[in-house]
Amino acid sequence: MSETLETFYKNLLGIEYPWVVEAIRRDSKQREVTVLVGYAAKEPYRCPVCEKPGKLHDHRKRQWRHLDSCNHKTLIEAAIPRVSCEEHGVKQIAVSWAEQNSRFTSEFEQAVLVWLKD
Repeated sequence: MSETLETFYKNLLGIEYPWVVEAIRRDSKQREVTVLVGYAAKEPYRCPVCEKPGKLHDHRKRQWRHLDSCNHKTLIEAAIPRVSCEEHGVKQIAVSWAEQNSRFTSEFEQAVLVWLKD
C-alpha cells in the first residue's frame, strides 16, 4: 500500500495509535472503499472499565459507516480485541472513531445531525 494513501486515510478517519491502517480495499463497481484497521498495541491488554491488566479473550469483527470519500461510500473494518477482566468479565476495547455499539463513525453521526437541523 502506498504510504501516501495510508496517511490520507489515517488522517481522514482520525485513526490514532494503538490503531493503524493496515490495508485499503476499493470496489470501483460498487463505488466503495473499505479501510482495514488493526490494533497495534501488544500486551498487556487493559479492561476498558477499570484499566486493570487483563487477558485477550478474542477479537470481534466490526464495521462502521463513515462519510463518503472521493465519491465512494467509506467503511472502516476492524477486528476489535475483547479483554477478559476478573471484575467486569469480557469487555471490548474502545475505538477512537465511534461510540460503543454504534455502526457509524462519530463524524458520520455529527454530519447527520447537522443535516437534520437543516
